[in-house]
Amino acid sequence: MQSVDIRNTKGDDMRKYMKFFRKQRVVIIDDDPVLAFLMRNELSKSGIEHIEVHDSAVPILTGEDLKGDLFYIDFKLPDLNGARAARMIKNKLPQAVVVVISSSDRVLKVNKKKFGIDEILYKEVGVSRIVESGLRLLFQRVVLRWLMLTVLLLLFSAILWFFVL
Repeated sequence: MQSVDIRNTKGDDMRKYMKFFRKQRVVIIDDDPVLAFLMRNELSKSGIEHIEVHDSAVPILTGEDLKGDLFYIDFKLPDLNGARAARMIKNKLPQAVVVVISSSDRVLKVNKKKFGIDEILYKEVGVSRIVESGLRLLFQRVVLRWLMLTVLLLLFSAILWFFVL
């Protein structure tokens, strides 16, 4: 599958996707106030609404009202690690995109598939790249879902048309 690049290379490239992203729910789970602030600024510049969790992620992740389309999770949280948090999210929201952020090499030992992690990024790559990577994955997932639904509808229509005639 060819990747969709939504970087703001010509100035207007990212703007054509903003309407799509404004409908999505983004959740930042990070105990580092500086990184959360930088991510909040990056998302706010683009007009993307988000929710931040700084203290304890456990009540949010275990609650019945867990909602989100894209989750940015710090790998090293005070009350649980990012891999377990990702698994909790994927158990409740299998279609959600989960990006784990780390400053440690320990994250390399984590089995992404087992925990439902879509992407693991180091904090050193920069906030704009972290945000861009998550948004790109979310865009691809939604477009793929839309294409699959379209193909199914066309197939269903063809079957109905075949039996009617």
